[in-house]
Amino acid sequence: MASWVMIFAAFFFSFLLFRLRAVEWPPNGLPPLPLAIPVVLTAIIVLSSVTFRVAIQAMRRRESERFSMFLRGTLILGTTFFALQSYYWWTMWEGGLRLTDGVYGAFFYFLTAFHAVHVFVALILLAWLSRDSRLLAVGRYEKSRVRLVEMFWHFVGVAWLITFGLVYLI
Repeated sequence: MASWVMIFAAFFFSFLLFRLRAVEWPPNGLPPLPLAIPVVLTAIIVLSSVTFRVAIQAMRRRESERFSMFLRGTLILGTTFFALQSYYWWTMWEGGLRLTDGVYGAFFYFLTAFHAVHVFVALILLAWLSRDSRLLAVGRYEKSRVRLVEMFWHFVGVAWLITFGLVYLI
């Protein structure tokens, strides 16, 4: 987890260096990034962290049905996040924003795609947990497995909040 934090921090710091040195942002001729979809994405990722937290509480109380339901809810929200992010990239690409549009375009695609790769990995882990979710509320090993995935999912959520703040608000 620490290595992921350091990698994301390095990318965020690099972005800030370029962004704060820029005389004009977005650069002349490039439109500002629309906020509607990223705000919805932020709400989805925050809600997915809440549903995962509720799933963990259900696991601790050995409520396997409730655990399974909220774990699947987290998976659905995460999948929705990934799909909506993909749609947003497509609309930005169709609107003319390219990787070749200097630091502005490159960092937009790089930071959001790097985050999306982590979301995708987390979705695989959530699907893996969901497959055996009725059994997971039982033993110590299974609880550890769930808690590690939970930590990764919350990390992905925090990484998005920082990405959102940097890319869309600053």
